[in-house]
Amino acid sequence: MEAVYLCYLDEVKNKLIRYSFNEKSKYVIQEGKKIYDNVKKKWNIYFKNDNPLNIELACGYGEHTTHFSTKNKDQNYIGIDIKGARIYKGAKILDESKSSNAVFLRTYIENIYDFFEVDTVSNILISFPDPRPKKEILKND
Repeated sequence: MEAVYLCYLDEVKNKLIRYSFNEKSKYVIQEGKKIYDNVKKKWNIYFKNDNPLNIELACGYGEHTTHFSTKNKDQNYIGIDIKGARIYKGAKILDESKSSNAVFLRTYIENIYDFFEVDTVSNILISFPDPRPKKEILKND
């Protein structure tokens, strides 16, 4: 029982570390940060350029956002997800690489109209949207 309790404490500790990083990171824009409201529909000001804007919806750990942003420095990338513990991994990668063309936006996808003007997004990537069908449902098809 004690081992399970200690394992649970480690999990909670790790989650708190991730959330603390996200609160301080310039690579995570989330509610509660001043920039969350200031950046709405002003991405060219945020990135300090008019480069094409690409968004990844339901980005999870941000593999695509981080990968494409390192390969295409002449484009801007925004990974969008509501799960802060997932975004943390991608934000860590951006922080380590000192990226200047990518960021993560922690919000519900339903809110994207608040953040982007019509015709300002060049590409939208949706790799693994939720909810995904359960294995049992897929077997019945």
